[in-house]
Amino acid sequence: MIGGIKYNLMVYKKREILSDLIKKHGKSINPNLKSVKILQSEKDCFIMSQFNDDIEKLYLENLDIIADDDFIEVSDVVNPSMFNPQNEITENVKIFLEELDKETIAMCFSEIIVADLNDKL
Repeated sequence: MIGGIKYNLMVYKKREILSDLIKKHGKSINPNLKSVKILQSEKDCFIMSQFNDDIEKLYLENLDIIADDDFIEVSDVVNPSMFNPQNEITENVKIFLEELDKETIAMCFSEIIVADLNDKL
């Protein structure tokens, strides 16, 4: 407690995944990305991105928006998110890298995937 105000400290674990994304998706990954990390607390999972042309800004997006199809019908009772903050961060990183395809990443997260030149030909 500081000055009569109670503060809850939120501790986040983080794992850098940019090199793994580049290995998997190659030139589809935005070349302006400086960093892409999975962040996780006891309550939330986020993806955090940072760009070379604006390194002072960090972009956080909640991974809750990606639902596990098996739980969508019971979403009023169970959180349908694929990313559970009660899991080890390594498990959530594995889910992101192995279960999300390029199209899902492009639709759900800002500017991580860019259009392939071959797609335009």
